[in-house]
Amino acid sequence: MFISLEQIKAARALLKWTQKDLAAHAGLGDDQVHSYEAGRTRSLEVLEAMCAAFAAHGIDFPDGGVQPRKVSSYLLNSYMDLLDDISRSMPEGGEVLKHCVDDRRSTPEVVEKVSQMRRAGIRERLTISEENNYVSGDPKDYRQIPSGYFASSEVMIIYLNKVAFFVEGKALVIVSESLAKVFRDQFEYWWKEGKALRGT
Repeated sequence: MFISLEQIKAARALLKWTQKDLAAHAGLGDDQVHSYEAGRTRSLEVLEAMCAAFAAHGIDFPDGGVQPRKVSSYLLNSYMDLLDDISRSMPEGGEVLKHCVDDRRSTPEVVEKVSQMRRAGIRERLTISEENNYVSGDPKDYRQIPSGYFASSEVMIIYLNKVAFFVEGKALVIVSESLAKVFRDQFEYWWKEGKALRGT
């Protein structure tokens, strides 16, 4: 796919990305993006990496233009990759909703990464099984739901306009404002109906 320098800059503007942001999402060095946009290089590998990053974040390039796709998706290889995506997507902080979580399965690396995210201003609210009293965060951020409705193997995470389904070690991230609203509303139902942990 050939896209112009103007399209690259317009796509970055739509996503509110700096050149550094684009480099991070594309797995490139800052200097590679800067050189490409300055016209000093025409590396096909750099262009393909940038196009893949834009596509993963719902940007299309129809007929020489740039537009956000109403629905897009991308696959991440691990839970840590998903946490990195959340951090990059929410540099100013915000809220992440996590449904059907079990902190007992978190590795020390995941616990540390989530702690870093909390310190950076990313707040979480989580639902857990009523049979589980183990939490790694602030107990006020958890609600217990009936174990019959708890999907023990499937975690769903909602952030911004994204919904991530974490299954079998990988995360499918769907970018859709309307889908995110549907799942956010469902989460709010479980949050309201769930039980606060004792002592909170």
